[in-house]
Amino acid sequence: MIDTPVFRQGRDPEGMAARHRFQEGTSMKRLKIAALAAAFLFSTAPAMAQEAPFPFKDGSYWNVSAIHVKDGKGVAYAKHLANSWTVQMDFAKKNGWVKDYHILTNEYPRDGEPSLYLVTIFDSMASPEENEKRAAMYRANVKKSMEQLAAESGQRTEMRTVGSQSLLREQIKR
Repeated sequence: MIDTPVFRQGRDPEGMAARHRFQEGTSMKRLKIAALAAAFLFSTAPAMAQEAPFPFKDGSYWNVSAIHVKDGKGVAYAKHLANSWTVQMDFAKKNGWVKDYHILTNEYPRDGEPSLYLVTIFDSMASPEENEKRAAMYRANVKKSMEQLAAESGQRTEMRTVGSQSLLREQIKR
C-alpha cells in the first residue's frame, strides 16, 4: 500500500489506482484522436488550396514615371517625347521588350503633382545580360554612343524633373 496522506485518510488505494489508469487511458485516446484530426487537416490542406485559388493572377508590369515639366519647357519636352522617347518605345515594342506604352497628362495638377506620366508595360524583367544586349541594339538603332545618349539625358534636366518612379503589377481576375 502506498503511504500518502490521501491513503491514510481511509480511501481505497486500489480504487484510486484504477481511476488513475482510466484517466491515463482516456488522455491517450484524446491525444490519439487529436493527432489523427491534425493529420487529416494537414493532408487535406493542399486539396483545399487547389479548390479555392487566389482570385487574381499576376499580369504585366507597369513602370510609371511621374514627370514634372518645368515652366516654359512644355513644347520642348513634348518634341523630345515625340521624336525620341516614342521612337525608343516603338523599337522596344517591335522587339517584344514592351507590350505597350502611354503618355498621360495630368489635366488638373495640384501644387507639387506631376505634369504627366510615362508608362511602359512589359511582361517580365530582363536579366542584366539581356539589358546589356538591348542597350547595344538600341544604340545601334539610333546610331549614337553611350556618351551621346548620356549627354542628351543631362540636357533633359533643363526641361523636366522625374518626381517618382513606380513599378506596379497588374492583377487579373481568374
